Amino acid sequence: MRVEARSLLRSLDLRIWTEQVAELGRRAADRSGESVLEQGLALIQFLGRPLSDPKALRREIELISAGAETVVAGHTPMTAARKLAAYLGQIEGFRGCDSSYYRPENLFLDCVLERRRGLPIALAALYVLVARRIGLDAAAVRLPDDYYLVRVHGRRATLLDPFHGGRTVTKADAVRYLRQVGAAKPVSSQLADVDDVQLLLGMMSTLGRVYEHREDREFREALRRAQRALSLG
Repeated sequence: MRVEARSLLRSLDLRIWTEQVAELGRRAADRSGESVLEQGLALIQFLGRPLSDPKALRREIELISAGAETVVAGHTPMTAARKLAAYLGQIEGFRGCDSSYYRPENLFLDCVLERRRGLPIALAALYVLVARRIGLDAAAVRLPDDYYLVRVHGRRATLLDPFHGGRTVTKADAVRYLRQVGAAKPVSSQLADVDDVQLLLGMMSTLGRVYEHREDREFREALRRAQRALSLG
């Protein structure tokens, strides 16, 4: 009986979770409510780590953002972007994971904040969240092979590579990378910003790969339904 009760509760949790993701997609389409990205990341974390505390996640992001704000205050967007990258990459120590690439702790933001290591998409999401909290106009940029950069807009936009400690990426660097991976599309289309919904969909896609061997059909189906709901808005 207890096993059946747990199964029913889990089914209910997954149904509620999918509905929350769908609602998030509708708010994103209407451009209303709080940060779609931050709420979406908290929902994704809850799916894989139901006992995690979203309030603790927010507090940690606020704390890091407060430190970043003291470093970038009074600077132009270009200089602020580089100082932000130095703060997150060198002082706070965020960078890419060295091994065991597709492991849950490299994707979920609470683990990334604790370990200071993560996948490109998770680190890009963190950079974007912090940058926006301190008044910068930032967005993720998706390259082939699910590699993510962050663009900080200004008179001259600045590309940052969170996976490599926040180093500045020039257009020549990006072109070399695209040639190495055999990208066929024009460089300009390969270096376009992705919006918050696209970034969240990328996180869900990565989560699916992280758990692709997990024998939990209900979990995988909930993830697929959530992706459809979020993409439709």
